[in-house]
Amino acid sequence: MKGIDLGGLVCRCVNGGDEGLTLMTEALATRRLPAYGPPSWWHDRLRLLATTTVTALRVTHAGAPQLGSTSVVAFPGGDEGLRARTFFVRHHFGVECDRLGRQAPRRPRRRPPLAWWLWWLRGVGFALAGFADRSERRYAWLGPILVDMQLFKRLEPELERVYVFALYDRRQYLLLTFLARRTGLEAVAVYQNIPLARNCRHLHVAVPVVLTSKVNLSEADYYRAQGSFLPASETYAGQEFVVDTHDLEPHEPLYDIGFYSSGEWARREGLYQVSDRARIRRGTDADNPYARAAADQLATLAAYAHREHRTLRIYPHPFERALLREGIEPPWVSVADGETITIDGDDQPSSRRSFYDVRVAVSLQSSFIWERLDLGLDDSFLHEFADPAMNAFERAALGRYAVNVCRGHDELIAKVDAALREPPPS
Repeated sequence: MKGIDLGGLVCRCVNGGDEGLTLMTEALATRRLPAYGPPSWWHDRLRLLATTTVTALRVTHAGAPQLGSTSVVAFPGGDEGLRARTFFVRHHFGVECDRLGRQAPRRPRRRPPLAWWLWWLRGVGFALAGFADRSERRYAWLGPILVDMQLFKRLEPELERVYVFALYDRRQYLLLTFLARRTGLEAVAVYQNIPLARNCRHLHVAVPVVLTSKVNLSEADYYRAQGSFLPASETYAGQEFVVDTHDLEPHEPLYDIGFYSSGEWARREGLYQVSDRARIRRGTDADNPYARAAADQLATLAAYAHREHRTLRIYPHPFERALLREGIEPPWVSVADGETITIDGDDQPSSRRSFYDVRVAVSLQSSFIWERLDLGLDDSFLHEFADPAMNAFERAALGRYAVNVCRGHDELIAKVDAALREPPPS
């Protein structure tokens, strides 16, 4: 017997009832991150119980963050990512936000309010109920976000607004729902700088939405018409990582073609970054459909560059840059000859500073293509797989940017060649 459905129980509680519950369930189902839980069923359930009991109490014992603003950023990553998001909000909206990360200053310890205790008890109850859910579903991912919910209930009297980022992560979507339905705070949903299609086309809570990519504007209209994307309002604020691009100045291109790698060879299923360096060195995930497609795309560009005497610059993904510093070489290193084809070896953490360095940009699926399009660099192209399930976008929802996806290498080379034969835009 599978017993109860813990996921459904949590969703109904966080959602505050059945309103929009079906759409909420669909929204969480498309968000696969975190993609993997503990391999052991018992390990998973015990981890959830430990987080909702011991970790929650330890966080409370350490004292709540000392706030200097009534607005905060909710982002699950590290300090660098938090800094980028607080810069984004300040740059576009003139709002100074606090960060709730581990390094945030702590106030003297006080007894938590009743609202915190009620949600702490709910968290413990969910964890215990997990032992009655005999399915193979993993729930350890719920623990940290339940702790975050308790923290927001504790801080609610001092806050007015929360900017929720990383909505491709199901934990963040659950938090957004909690803030909208279970608190009096204004929850602002800030979407990432890639298409909504793969995992963000569902929104069941009517909250203000900030779209950071121009492609999202036509997508929002498309999915709203389908009844799956239901924001209260929409605002466009370009470049989620504006901290890296706000001072870029247009200049003459240094290279004809830029290939922006996404490191598919070092990702589980070609999509999810792997932290296990030994696994990467063994090449466990290297032979996946995305990695093969990226290698074919680069080989096609390399052949074109040699044939037409064009320069090709390879830009590693930030993840690959870290691997290169550790002595792990991507398979595409052998493609570079140091003359026609070169590799960007900067110590920059990402390739965003290079956006104006190349005349034409190509990638299998890098978000950098959408970021370049936001800057008006229209000669930027992505691959479209024959299997729609493999694409991060839905062609019908792309609007004017449908011309920037290529269904095969012949179409790609035709578009690259046509762009290079035209004078660069002024």
